[in-house]
Amino acid sequence: MGIQCLTTLIEEHYPSRTWRTITPRGELVLDGLSVSRTLSSSKKFDWVHGGQYGELRDHFIRFFSRLRDSGIDPIVIFDGVDYNQEKRETILRRMKKKVRNVFKGIINDERPSGSAFPIFTDVVFCETLKELRVKFIFADGDADRDTARIANHYNCPVVANDSDYFIFNLKAGYIPLDCLYWDQQPVEAKLYERDRFAYKFYFDHNLNLIYLIPAIMGNDFMDKVESPSLKRDIKATKRRAIKKGTQIKEIIKVDDDNFEDKLEILYYISIFNTVEDFQTHLSKIPLDDGHDTVSIIDEKYKDAKEMYDVDKISMADLVESKNLKKANGTLLPDIIRQQYRKGFIATSVMVVIVLNKYIVPVMIDNPHDYTAMRIGKHIRKCIYMILSPYLSESEVTETTITHYMEEPDDEMVSWTNVSHLNLPCIDDVIGLSEDKRIELLCEVMKTPLEVQAKLESKWKLVGVSLHYWSQHAHPDIHLIEALVLCFIRCSFNETVCPSNKVLDHRRDEKWLKALHTFAQWSCTYYDAFRLNNVLMNPLPFMSPALLFNGKLVMHYACTREFNVQKRKILESSNAKAFFDKLVSVCTCT
Repeated sequence: MGIQCLTTLIEEHYPSRTWRTITPRGELVLDGLSVSRTLSSSKKFDWVHGGQYGELRDHFIRFFSRLRDSGIDPIVIFDGVDYNQEKRETILRRMKKKVRNVFKGIINDERPSGSAFPIFTDVVFCETLKELRVKFIFADGDADRDTARIANHYNCPVVANDSDYFIFNLKAGYIPLDCLYWDQQPVEAKLYERDRFAYKFYFDHNLNLIYLIPAIMGNDFMDKVESPSLKRDIKATKRRAIKKGTQIKEIIKVDDDNFEDKLEILYYISIFNTVEDFQTHLSKIPLDDGHDTVSIIDEKYKDAKEMYDVDKISMADLVESKNLKKANGTLLPDIIRQQYRKGFIATSVMVVIVLNKYIVPVMIDNPHDYTAMRIGKHIRKCIYMILSPYLSESEVTETTITHYMEEPDDEMVSWTNVSHLNLPCIDDVIGLSEDKRIELLCEVMKTPLEVQAKLESKWKLVGVSLHYWSQHAHPDIHLIEALVLCFIRCSFNETVCPSNKVLDHRRDEKWLKALHTFAQWSCTYYDAFRLNNVLMNPLPFMSPALLFNGKLVMHYACTREFNVQKRKILESSNAKAFFDKLVSVCTCT
């Protein structure tokens, strides 16, 4: 994320004068997506089976407990809706990479570089924050600017895994997540400070020169400048430096040539006294590439300065921010905005409200099957119908990416064929009783009210999802029992079953079928979670960390010893009675 290669350049090549070691205390602002994804990408978490959520939750708890034990008060800021759609291409590119990773991990049985995060990864992270009472908030759009502004308000560092923070004007500096030594007491960190970076690269005489780095190199919002004329001038500047006896590699120590062009750009920028000097020089060099390079860089520089040169904002003021609007252009009701800020309305729901679009998540699934997300299409249509007064069109654009597709597939999804349900619009939902909203949820999920009525509160949404899954995925009784047994093992035991203690199985057709069937349950529970949000959460949401262990459920699906293991786990009469109750939820019609 951020500016390509900048993290490596800074971390590997300039530690001596750019960094200092600190012991953080008090507030510490964390980029939620960065922290969630970085902690989840550890090699010990096997994503190939669909999600080791209990182990992830334990890892998240340990991380935040260590911070608090060291006197740190964490504040987490999450990305919101890309309401200007500036990152759409970046998001789709990352999804394509995830599709490739899933194929390599499942079919070729290899661990590709990078991870394919299971669908509930960020949800489990957010639910863990609620459980620990860690302060967090969802931003309007990309969280980077708001994260920097809140850090400036508290005069504390930002922790993230995003090279954009090297450029922001952070008052108290930036700590890359791998430079936060949280697994020790007291917690220590290597702190990056922009002023030291400017001094190292001779930008300290005019800090605005720093904004030329993203303007030329590009970031998630801006493409890098591709100008043969500029490249020639950078090379010519290098030759002049060498002729004068000044070696760039003496100024910037580097052991390899992979980043030499980036280093040359940094040196090139540093020879100018001001941005105006840079622009004047650029206007005088011959431009024969058919592009107005001067104007292009000038626009990118202005955009970069606006993005990275931030003020400060309090959490309370961010809660009241009204940048997000409905797709039809009108303001969001306060209750919707506030529920979203607090994590009670999923960002994926807000994307529909704001953009009239939905990017279907990439699943850990059998690559030879069509996406398991298809199972929830009826639920999503009902969500769109409830949200329809907020939308600008009578259809929602769903974007899907699978292994079979060279390009993303856009499908216009209408809710007309569920209009007979006469579902209330979102504004009317807000005023309905809890019982009525539960009734609506069961109606959408095609589940008899008795199903949820016979389960205790925290299991109701799970039970409704199980019933819908069993009626639409048509799993055989063995797969139903495997999934329910997994739920009981994960929720009844105080200790998480470590995946390295669970046997792996040969990835044959039986294995792939089970993977797809359990992916369908994950998709059902995900869409039920979103429907519950739209209905103002009449049912409690049970974290997947207390339900689903992908490797364990796949083991139950494939082992010949299933009945033996089932008897052992269900020795308790309570466990046996609850197992029978959940299985009956799946088999009732």
